[in-house]
Amino acid sequence: MPRFDWDVRRARLIKWCVRTSKAPWNTVLRDAFIRVFPFLLLMNGFLLLSNYLAITSYADWVPALQQASKMISASLPIVFTFYLASSIATVYALERAGLTFYALIGVLMLSVRQGETKVLSLGACLVVVVFISVGFALIQRVMDRRSNLFVVAILQALISFVMTWALVLLVIKPLFAVSKAYFGTLVVSIVDGHQSIELVYMLAVMARGLLSFMGFHGHNMLYELFEGIYALSPTYRSVDVAFAGIGGTGATLCFFAGYAVLWYRKRYLNSSVVKAAPFALFNVNEILVYGYPLAWNPFFFVPFLLAPVVMAGAGLMAFHFGLLDMPDQIGHWMLPSAMQVFRISSQGNVLFMLWLAAFLCASSLYWWFLTIHYRVESSQRGQMAAAEFRVTENIDIRGAESAHALDRSVRYQEAQIYAAKWFQPDRLKLVYQPLISREGQMVGVEALLRTYDGQKLGTPAELLEAVDVLGLHEELDRLVLANCQTALQEYVNCFRDVNVAVNISPQFAATKDFTEFVIELQRELPLPITLELTEGSAAEDIERLCADFAHLRETRGIRIAIDDFGSGYSSLSYLQNIRVDKLKLDRSLMPAIRNPVSIEVVRALVELAHALDFEVVFEGVETAEQLQLLSDLGVDTFQGFFLGRPMLAEDLVVYALKLGEQDWQQYMSR
Repeated sequence: MPRFDWDVRRARLIKWCVRTSKAPWNTVLRDAFIRVFPFLLLMNGFLLLSNYLAITSYADWVPALQQASKMISASLPIVFTFYLASSIATVYALERAGLTFYALIGVLMLSVRQGETKVLSLGACLVVVVFISVGFALIQRVMDRRSNLFVVAILQALISFVMTWALVLLVIKPLFAVSKAYFGTLVVSIVDGHQSIELVYMLAVMARGLLSFMGFHGHNMLYELFEGIYALSPTYRSVDVAFAGIGGTGATLCFFAGYAVLWYRKRYLNSSVVKAAPFALFNVNEILVYGYPLAWNPFFFVPFLLAPVVMAGAGLMAFHFGLLDMPDQIGHWMLPSAMQVFRISSQGNVLFMLWLAAFLCASSLYWWFLTIHYRVESSQRGQMAAAEFRVTENIDIRGAESAHALDRSVRYQEAQIYAAKWFQPDRLKLVYQPLISREGQMVGVEALLRTYDGQKLGTPAELLEAVDVLGLHEELDRLVLANCQTALQEYVNCFRDVNVAVNISPQFAATKDFTEFVIELQRELPLPITLELTEGSAAEDIERLCADFAHLRETRGIRIAIDDFGSGYSSLSYLQNIRVDKLKLDRSLMPAIRNPVSIEVVRALVELAHALDFEVVFEGVETAEQLQLLSDLGVDTFQGFFLGRPMLAEDLVVYALKLGEQDWQQYMSR
């Protein structure tokens, strides 16, 4: 059975959405139902059954849910239609058809707003379907062993729960006892749905909008303003109706406004829409059931979706320990949303403060969760950007260049997926390939990057391509150098005279703090260091590179090498402008044993390098005959699979010991 790759599936989905965005309406709708409808039918049927069982299981002790369980059967057609429309909108969330389905969902919510029992049953199903949808994604991730964020999500829920209860027992309960006479009436009136809710809710909306604006992008402020204006419409004067309205058409209007902004700027897609939405709409509503966990990274939503569970658990424990009396009156909401907007006349102020504490805890932890998702630790050197999807091209779908622009957008999307997949500390490993001198001694190693999927090492082709697209060369080089320092730190005594060669990009070499970074690295890793530039890389800022490299060579003894010499262009200009220590001849120059022309080419290059006082290293030595021929041509150092494959640091120690016990002449003649 082939392995299900979530990232590949999402990349294909994005390509499909881009391709269908230009198709006629009939093709779009037909393609949607042919591809999606069977899967949605099965999934939503299972979800409806799960919702019914979940709600029925709570009906014994929550009075409001007893009524919900009786009415859910009558509401199944409406609920199923809602699920179906929202799931199809998943695929077309950024397409014309998606906006149509959003409008349909808004109409459905408006049609059931007047019927309290229908709103109740619909809301109850929404809560359960969100958890089940994300649960599928979590199970897939865990089974694939591809992410440790599941553990982080669980820890976030536990921390949020503990922090909530610490605030309740240590802060909120004593504070309430002191301030009840001053603030009790106001808080009770707010929870009971008096007009004071308007002012408080507007302040809350503005505060959340400001936080989102500071942390993400300005588009989110527009969403918040639309939501706040809709919530404070003169039509709605109670907390119940306001929340019900926001849960349906209010959120829909917010997204219409967001897409209007994107259309105005003529951008096809902006990740701020996805990143900001869950943080902005922190109440459980249908915005999460639109299917983002199915089309995007589900871990955006894990802490957010766990927040109601934390609040519900905190509320139930408050009942259990006697902090709150079991309510005899519950409004038009259900578990776990009831734990957020209880209408309890007796102790509503305590529960409101409990909800506020849980909200603040979950908000702060959710911010932290998003941060660690996009930024990974780089040893002890702080954090670095893993990937941030950004589309800088303006896209006009009516223009002649629309296809190319959309293709570029897809490449950015795929690059973001691959970077997020591999740009993590536990997904990247450094291996070291030995460099052997003519005398048979290991005089150096080259640090090479490999990806690690938890079982085996792989080539970093996908990651390097993503780095080129996203411009993360500097971040990758910093990560490689830092990991090299960390991996070899405990083996310094074994490799006192071994030179460590590391490839660097021109983008990193041209940064202002490049010199300081390398000097600091050498202080922490007291081994000889060689910085390798690939041929063609120094042309961008050759004067600056010359000055920096000269300073490093003279003051720190760091050696400079040109890698893959002979495979690119402008090689002689490098030799004229940059004082290097080594030339690493590319494997493409490997002379054929019986080809005198290729042999003379290599001989001439070696003689030229020696005349300029350069050490010559030849890459790609794979046979004893090649090793003997290159040695006869005067090559100083050899590198290749014949002498040693790339290996981990601990294996390199064993290799060095065995190499010292071997006779070099026997090694060459094997």
